[in-house]
Amino acid sequence: MFARITPYKLKSGTVDAATARARELKDEIMALPGLIEFTNAVNADGSGYIVSLVESREISDSNAERVREIWGKMG
Repeated sequence: MFARITPYKLKSGTVDAATARARELKDEIMALPGLIEFTNAVNADGSGYIVSLVESREISDSNAERVREIWGKMG
């Protein structure tokens, strides 16, 4: 198994909208090959982390393009 921890920063004032959008995209996120677990933690200031548990680093790395596509839908 492989865990990837990704820090991020949302634009000011977008936490609620981004959280709602992430919920809408949950099925797409969970459909990523090899994904076992996905956790999103965000603070009120928009700083956050995504923790994903994937079957292997190779699978996680091979998902990179699709992950960028999903992030692009966040707005």
